[in-house]
Amino acid sequence: MRVLAIYCHPDASGFASALHGAVIEGLAASGHAVTDLNLYAEKFNPIMTREQHDKYSDDPGYVQTVEKYARQLAEAEAIVAVYPTWWYGLPAMLKGYFDRVWAPGIAYDMTPDGGIDTNRLGHIRRTGVVTTYGAPWWLIRFYTRWRKD
Repeated sequence: MRVLAIYCHPDASGFASALHGAVIEGLAASGHAVTDLNLYAEKFNPIMTREQHDKYSDDPGYVQTVEKYARQLAEAEAIVAVYPTWWYGLPAMLKGYFDRVWAPGIAYDMTPDGGIDTNRLGHIRRTGVVTTYGAPWWLIRFYTRWRKD
């Protein structure tokens, strides 16, 4: 299976890096073809410019701004993301990756009635997440009781 492994952590020597290495090694040992996308090592730019935003939904030229990443997504049959959970969410760089790459014309299409057609991701058969979470139990308890969704 062709697996896109998306790794997002700035510290190449920490626990998340060790998990990333274990994921890559395990997938390769199991015979999978792995595309290892290390967002920090590649210096991925998570910022969408105003010009890119203006072209986001309508201009096929937008896809060219993230062509390499769009191709990786199109070729994948499985995706695994390895990242830390920071402040109850994923790192900003990973969020920027999803915002910029999982775009119209890449991850989905807009229908004439304003709906979303997700057939572009029909080739993805498996997904996985490996995340770390370093907060103590009492902080999580405090946050979940304090927060009103």
